[in-house]
Amino acid sequence: MSLPTRRLAALLIVASACSNSERTEPLAAITSFDCGSSLPDKRGELLRAMQLGGPGGAAWNWDGGALVCEVRISLPCHARPIVTVSAGTHARTAQVSHPSPKTAIAHATIPPALWQAALSRSAQPFAQLQLRARVEGRCTGGDERTFTASDVFNAGFASGE
Repeated sequence: MSLPTRRLAALLIVASACSNSERTEPLAAITSFDCGSSLPDKRGELLRAMQLGGPGGAAWNWDGGALVCEVRISLPCHARPIVTVSAGTHARTAQVSHPSPKTAIAHATIPPALWQAALSRSAQPFAQLQLRARVEGRCTGGDERTFTASDVFNAGFASGE
C-alpha cells in the first residue's frame, strides 16, 4: 500500500471507531411527559392519552386553568439539565429536581393565557395544542459529554355546557 492509501485507511478506521462509539453512548431519555390542569376539579386528569370527557377524548372545560406539566428524565451521567416545556410556540423553563444522580424530574406551569393563545382549530370537534418537552445539558465531574432529548404530543380541548 502506498503512503497516501495507508493514511486514508487509518483515517477511515479512526472515523469508524469514533462513529461507532458515538452511536453506543447512552443518551438522555425522556421517560414520561404529560400535563394536567391546575383547576381543582380537573386534578388528576392527564392530557396525553386523550381519554377525557370531551369529544374524541379531549379535555372538557379546562378554560381558565394553568397547565401543570411533568417531565421525567433518565440522564447518561451526573448533570444539571435544562428542561423547557412548550405549548405551541410559548416555552417555559421547568424547575428540575434530582431524586437520584442519573434521574431528574422537571415541573413547568404554563399560564392559561399562553396555552389558550396557542390552540389551533381543526376539522375535529375540538381545538388542538402541541406540547413539547426538551432536555439539554452537559455532564459534570470531568465528563464533557453533552446530551439532548425531546418528546412531543398533541392534546385536544373542547368546551361547552
